[in-house]
Amino acid sequence: MANIFFKERIGPTIKKYREAAGISQTDLAKQLSASRPTIINWESGKTYPDLPNAQQLCEILNIPIHEILGTESPPAPLPQLPQDESRLMASFRELSPLGKKTLLRIASSMLTEEQDEKDMHYREEYKLIIDEPTPAAAGVGCDYSQEFPSYTFVKQNALSEEADHIVHVSGHSMEPLYKDGDIVYVKKTQEVLSGFDYICDTADGRVIKRAGDGFLYSLNRNLPYPDRYEDDHVRVFGRVVGILRPGDLVPAEEFSAVQSAHHEDVRRFNKTRFSIL
Repeated sequence: MANIFFKERIGPTIKKYREAAGISQTDLAKQLSASRPTIINWESGKTYPDLPNAQQLCEILNIPIHEILGTESPPAPLPQLPQDESRLMASFRELSPLGKKTLLRIASSMLTEEQDEKDMHYREEYKLIIDEPTPAAAGVGCDYSQEFPSYTFVKQNALSEEADHIVHVSGHSMEPLYKDGDIVYVKKTQEVLSGFDYICDTADGRVIKRAGDGFLYSLNRNLPYPDRYEDDHVRVFGRVVGILRPGDLVPAEEFSAVQSAHHEDVRRFNKTRFSIL
């Protein structure tokens, strides 16, 4: 089928470009070291030129190669390899089958070694931390999310080393220390020490507050926190150990690579998650 289409296409194309160039069949045959009947057969579609002759025709008559091939537009140029890669590929083609196999084995080993180094870097640079779906209100309380906690990765530092969760802050009652939209590092604990800040679960929702001697309060005096009693079922979720700084969270473009490097941590997280569900 391809040859039939090729023959039908190339004959009229050769004739059109030959006449446009003002070249006779005889002169064209001489330039190709062929005979006039050969040109006649090509233009009539009885036969067609082989690839070397087709290339010469394109050069002599300025025929775009896509017109002979029957495509609507010129084919996209193949990407050019850098010079050093081209030399490497040329050298590879000269190797024996055994040499190629050996070189591929060495390349595979080098790639594995480089990937191991990248994974080690990501494990040393980041840690997996649980990202709580329910924010902590600096006001009365945030409604509890029905979603299961997810995970993300944060830079290894003194704050993240102590924490095992991150919680998002919503509201203004803990200003000027915590602002709406901040993310805080939280260490799970039920111990309460006066003067420290805590994430607490109450009947009204999750809050972030400072602990006094037997009570919780807001830092923003313009937004005081109502007194809470035993009947309010206040439960301490964890102690706030600090605020995430810009750049602590893993960049979105590196998340997959960091996740792959921490596959054991991810596996343990998922195992814990499914055991709870």
